[in-house]
Amino acid sequence: MKKLLAVFMLILIASICLAYTIGYEDVLQIKSVSVPEINGEYIVSPDGFISVPYAGRLQVYGKTEAQVIKDLQDMLSDRIKYPEVYVNLTKTTHEVVFVTGFIKNAGSVVINNDTTLATIVAERGDIPVADKTSIIGNIYISIKSIDGAKKELRYEDIMDVDYTPRNGDIINFEIKDKVNVNVVGKVNIPGKYILSLDNNSIMSAIVLAGGFTSDADYSQVTLYNADGKGQTIDLSDFINGTADVTLAKVTDNSTIVVPELISGVTVLGWVNKQGKQTYRPDQTIYLSDVIAEAGGGVRNKARFKEVYVLRNVNGELTKTAYNFNDYKNKGDITGNPIIKNGDVIYMPCTLEIDWATVISSLRGLIGVGKDIDSF
Repeated sequence: MKKLLAVFMLILIASICLAYTIGYEDVLQIKSVSVPEINGEYIVSPDGFISVPYAGRLQVYGKTEAQVIKDLQDMLSDRIKYPEVYVNLTKTTHEVVFVTGFIKNAGSVVINNDTTLATIVAERGDIPVADKTSIIGNIYISIKSIDGAKKELRYEDIMDVDYTPRNGDIINFEIKDKVNVNVVGKVNIPGKYILSLDNNSIMSAIVLAGGFTSDADYSQVTLYNADGKGQTIDLSDFINGTADVTLAKVTDNSTIVVPELISGVTVLGWVNKQGKQTYRPDQTIYLSDVIAEAGGGVRNKARFKEVYVLRNVNGELTKTAYNFNDYKNKGDITGNPIIKNGDVIYMPCTLEIDWATVISSLRGLIGVGKDIDSF
């Protein structure tokens, strides 16, 4: 009796923790307080559907209970604003194994007399890396049965292994002596990568992911461990070669998130290309760089004698005019100031500038205050 109870508990735990997908002729119990007309048990038809009052035919084969609940709520939302629906699997008519770990699509697989470990791997999408050559010797498969039996085998022996899947088996794929890392965000080739234990730095993972894109903010990279705890790392010093990249290690099943660089400057007025320009946080930018990026001033229109730099200083808007002509014609460096992130560059056309209109259009860009009388 105790053994039977233990088997039942293992099946129950596996059903709760792993994504069981509904099969043909399974029985679903549906309950709803807001739509009691749909209460009852439903047998999945041979084509994978059930018919629910007010909702119609609903395909459930291959879906989890949570997915069926969402589908029902969506289908009933035209009748009830917030339909409350519960779905429970009360009977299964097929045997399944559960696939977990480093596999493309974890979940349940229906088994029969012809099922092998190779066919299970094929159905779940195999190992999620383009080239397994360098890691195939490190991939292991552990199998736990509901009777407590355990087995471990190498992935490279999958075609020859003597294993007959049994109902309730948990098949887990793992990589030993390697580090799995997911790199997302502003890198050239986002995806999952494998690092060796002697080369598991954050920069090694980013190099495998094709390096940073031009709009990546490598000063705000976040490294999340397997538990979801994150730390923000400034990789500027690593990029500049002034810090040891080995200090930033990644652990197994980590995720590296590289954000987009959202800081920069805005150029308006009589230039050939208005808009936002983005620069590296550690990059020194001069007014000449900004004007060049904007395609220069509009010919015979732009007034280079007074190019304005608007800057938010401690919540107050400042406006400074620079004689860019003196810089171009005389080499006067005072006409070519350093530009900071968040600055707005305004290229005027005439001496008379309607600053009220200009500043009004800039409020959302620079976060200026209400008082513009000084302009």
